[in-house]
Amino acid sequence: MKHSKSTRRRGVVLTLTGLKRLQAAILAMEKVQNNGHRLTLEDLADRMNVSTKTLNRLWSLNTGVDQKTLKLCFSAFNLELYREDYAIVSEPNNTERYQYLLVSSDTK
Repeated sequence: MKHSKSTRRRGVVLTLTGLKRLQAAILAMEKVQNNGHRLTLEDLADRMNVSTKTLNRLWSLNTGVDQKTLKLCFSAFNLELYREDYAIVSEPNNTERYQYLLVSSDTK
């Protein structure tokens, strides 16, 4: 049985670099456009044009999203997505790097 090539591959997770860049852009926007008040998950999802479930995946750093979704999230805050902003966890060589990122994020 062949698998359809139209299925989405959710094998991309934020790196700590990407997470910090995105969070900094969100905080800056909240200060300027929202009088310093934090946006709700629903507000962020609307702004990024993704679901709250997708945002939860993104913030978890251990559940993949597709690269197109990640680009949407970054572009909502006028950021360009760079290669160091994400890791591809579906590639065997990135598994160790991905696990290191999770451990590093827990210790910081």
